[in-house]
Amino acid sequence: MLQGISRNGIITLPVGGGIVADEVAQELAENVCTDGNNVRFRDGYVRKTEGYAATLTTPVVVPYHIANLQNSGNNYWVHVGLSAAYSDNGTTQANITGTALTGSLTQKITSCVLGGVLIINNQADRPQYWAGTGTLANLTGWTSTHRCKALRSFKNYLIALNVTKGSANYASMVKWSHAAAPGFIPDSWDESDATKDAGELDVAETDDEIVDGLALGNTFIIYKQRSCYGMQYLANNSIFRVFKLPGGFGALSTNCVADTPNGHVVLANGPDVILHYANEPKSILQGRWRTWLAANIDPANYGNSFVVTNRDKSEVWVCVPTIGSTYPNVALIWNWNDDTWSKIAIPSLTHAHFGSYVPANEAWSANADTWAADDEPWDSIDVSTRMLASSANTKLYLMDEGDTADGSNFTATFSRVGLSFGDAETRKLHRGVTLRVDAAAATSLSVEGAYSDDVEGPYSYSSAVTYTVGTSRKADFLVSGRFVGYRVTSTGAGQWRIKSVGHDIRPMGSY
Repeated sequence: MLQGISRNGIITLPVGGGIVADEVAQELAENVCTDGNNVRFRDGYVRKTEGYAATLTTPVVVPYHIANLQNSGNNYWVHVGLSAAYSDNGTTQANITGTALTGSLTQKITSCVLGGVLIINNQADRPQYWAGTGTLANLTGWTSTHRCKALRSFKNYLIALNVTKGSANYASMVKWSHAAAPGFIPDSWDESDATKDAGELDVAETDDEIVDGLALGNTFIIYKQRSCYGMQYLANNSIFRVFKLPGGFGALSTNCVADTPNGHVVLANGPDVILHYANEPKSILQGRWRTWLAANIDPANYGNSFVVTNRDKSEVWVCVPTIGSTYPNVALIWNWNDDTWSKIAIPSLTHAHFGSYVPANEAWSANADTWAADDEPWDSIDVSTRMLASSANTKLYLMDEGDTADGSNFTATFSRVGLSFGDAETRKLHRGVTLRVDAAAATSLSVEGAYSDDVEGPYSYSSAVTYTVGTSRKADFLVSGRFVGYRVTSTGAGQWRIKSVGHDIRPMGSY
């Protein structure tokens, strides 16, 4: 006997548990989806993701890195190409290149802010700084023949990682500056000057190379290829101590670490995604998307991957190029409040950053969301925080903006197969679904029924039927099998979100 069938044959299941791509569908919790694209999960709902739109002035060069700087009441977005850098305050784009840059496609750019000053490092040139006026300048006190793989800020210091001195590369070297006075950048990197607290050391306990680093509370975390270390300041003698952290993981590439309220999220070797707060690393991808990621990330271009925090939505975006793509075209999205994963398509992004953004005012009539579905602020604000991205398409994009992909409609879909309703040995007649959906009236969704008698699949699908919000009571189809399911798809503009799906099920007898 099927479990949970009501008198009218309807079994209602929640759908807000995220997408799990790796596991056998029949073994998943009933609120979990088995596939999807361009949807996200939040507060127990699955919803169509917002789109993206070109923003600021169109770049002159292909932007490979984007950063945000707030200085003296001004707000700038800076994008960096291989040979030049530009700032944009929302009104004017300015070339802020000093000496022409000489970076290459294989050298990822890093940036950080210290004392209201933006620091940019492209690995090929001396690190540069910009305080909101004039052009980029060589970093003060930095030896002209030195280079580094990544440059990050920590407390009042700058930390250089994987250092090259002249022609000699010290792949395990960490070098730190003298402490900066408030509002300024450090004036020295000379480890031999006894009047300064600059220094350097080799993190040589393991033979892998340093990839990147990022502050985590009062500890700076150094990420190597297959290991990671903590670095803490000892105030009593003005030096840093370094200690190995547990777990045999490192960062897959530069810019593959994001900070969240729960700790660092790291796109790691394997590949895998690790969440850790110093001594407690754990995979948050295992059993959900790890097998998919290993099979789909491009083996030649994985180094172009990056990770970014979308803080307003409590999300981390793990952006990767799939097979055949040079730059990330897919983002796996983890919501840390709900512990859910989803997947969206992105437009060949080279980098993304979350920062302050001055939005254009949206007319009330231009917002197509229902009051229940719209989670954006509507009061008159001057500055918000948003995620902006740079693209190999020579554009800067405002992410989570509008209902289209830079003006074009996109397909959003989610599905659940493998439903046995507590009895895997009974064949079921699935006669359609009812959707608990929030959307504007006349929003059109396409619904298909799925069915299989095989535990491993594959699944067959019925012809699609149209479910129209405000008009349809049910999406009717007829499929039968030991395991059944459905797929919901939209191709037009407009937002929607779904809380649960009611299944019209009748038992048909033993298989």
